[in-house]
Amino acid sequence: MTTRTTYSLPPFAKVGTLASYSWRTVGTDFDVQLNVDNLFNARYFESLSGTHTVMPGAPRRWIATVRASF
Repeated sequence: MTTRTTYSLPPFAKVGTLASYSWRTVGTDFDVQLNVDNLFNARYFESLSGTHTVMPGAPRRWIATVRASF
């Protein structure tokens, strides 16, 4: 009887992007940024642990940031 001791996951490509805008008004700097992780919502496996644990990758994620510097 032979047991398989090596495992591999299929290859994948994940695309991320961002858009930002900065401006200054009344002595204050403002920055607005929007990040999108996994832009095309690809289904993928992120990691493999042992023989029974396969971690799926995260779905599309939107992150918005607003900063003000005084």
